[in-house]
Amino acid sequence: MADIKGISPTLCMHQILLKDEAKLVRQPQRRLNPPMMDVVKKEVLKLLHLVEVEHRAYCTIKSFNLQMSEAGLHSKLQLQELEEIRNDAYENASIYKARTRAWHDNMISRRVFQVGEKFLLFQNRLRLFSGKLRSKWMGPYEVVRVFPHGAIEIKCLKSGKVLKVNGQRLKHYHEGIEIGEVGTLHLVDPIYED
Repeated sequence: MADIKGISPTLCMHQILLKDEAKLVRQPQRRLNPPMMDVVKKEVLKLLHLVEVEHRAYCTIKSFNLQMSEAGLHSKLQLQELEEIRNDAYENASIYKARTRAWHDNMISRRVFQVGEKFLLFQNRLRLFSGKLRSKWMGPYEVVRVFPHGAIEIKCLKSGKVLKVNGQRLKHYHEGIEIGEVGTLHLVDPIYED
């Protein structure tokens, strides 16, 4: 290496540190079969093409960015614009959320509870065996007292037990629904003529 002009031996010479008991072994050259050789050749050509494209892109960017101070100022302006756009989007999202919340709040029907009315109570206790077809409403219960902020004191009509529950767990109990006259309709098989 020392006889080649322009190349320093310190750059090209290197050492591989091995343990004392390590044995040097020369491995045979590995050869690829012809179809595999074509695949490897294509991949190497692709990589060389990518390196060439990256080098061209680097040269182009370097020629455009000769004035680094202007490029830095331009990037600062772009970041400030991006921050303004983000702030506008945040404000628009908060306005949208407020309008949506107000619209949904207007759609909520306010329940009015009167003392003596009958209601069904939603049973939200943990069940080990899910009765899929069983009703989740217990009752009927009668309203004993109405507290502010939606709390209701109810009394079970069967056992006389008094409970204090949230008004959202109650729904009106309609009793005495009369079933009118039931008509019958007889169906016959159709007759097809040939």
